[in-house]
Amino acid sequence: MGSDGEDDDGLDDLEDLGELWESFAQRWEQEFQRFNEAEEAQLRHLSDEVNKLAVKGAQAYGAAVGKTMEDGDSAARHRSQVAGSVVETEHAHKFQEVSSDGRQCRTGVAVQAMRESDDMVKNIMEASEQKKREREAKRKEEKLKRDSEFAARQKARREADRQQAADEAAREAA
Repeated sequence: MGSDGEDDDGLDDLEDLGELWESFAQRWEQEFQRFNEAEEAQLRHLSDEVNKLAVKGAQAYGAAVGKTMEDGDSAARHRSQVAGSVVETEHAHKFQEVSSDGRQCRTGVAVQAMRESDDMVKNIMEASEQKKREREAKRKEEKLKRDSEFAARQKARREADRQQAADEAAREAA
């Protein structure tokens, strides 16, 4: 058996070790918190970038639709010029047909373009939201895993401390 001074040194060492462990655990948690905040900032940035790309895509699509409408208008003007060369007796009838065709063509093109534009923007936004949900779910899953691993390590450490204390008590009793 050791003297009382040696026992006090052992207790002090255990207390110092416990304080060191608590300090380590606190720093560990702070680092995980900092990591999570940085990850969330990066996810927000990526989401903003995806949204910007969606807007740019919609604008490009709008420009393509405008060009298609201009081409449709050009075709309608051409039909109107052809109608001017038709015999006077058929002029009124043909002019109405061409004008009607042009309106229907422009209306059809505009309606179709709007539908496709809406569908495209909707698909982009849904994909963006889905990716965001998936990233968030993955981040939460990883955090839960880290938290459970940390809790398991703490539990194992406490169990080891209890076992060590029981072993020391048994040695002292013997």
